[in-house]
Amino acid sequence: MEKVIKKDYINIVSDSLYGDSDVPHPRKYGTFAKFIAEYAIDKKTISLTSAIKKCTYLPATRMSLMNRGYIADGACADILIFNRDKLKDNATYGEP
Repeated sequence: MEKVIKKDYINIVSDSLYGDSDVPHPRKYGTFAKFIAEYAIDKKTISLTSAIKKCTYLPATRMSLMNRGYIADGACADILIFNRDKLKDNATYGEP
């Protein structure tokens, strides 16, 4: 997994679908926090910048979402601010 994650073209997405269940799979909400915390912050497999790019810019580009996935004049302002020391995937099957 770590060998693949290091490739520049690999992007991170969640395969969790919106289902009929009242309790979705934990990855619906926990995928990106888990990926960034585990592979960029804890294991340092990739840089934090690279991890964020794999969760934002690369998937947006792959899906042809214009003006998304990066910060620049004229781009959509999809910004999340987090404390890297407290970032954690809290999603469980009981509390996704």
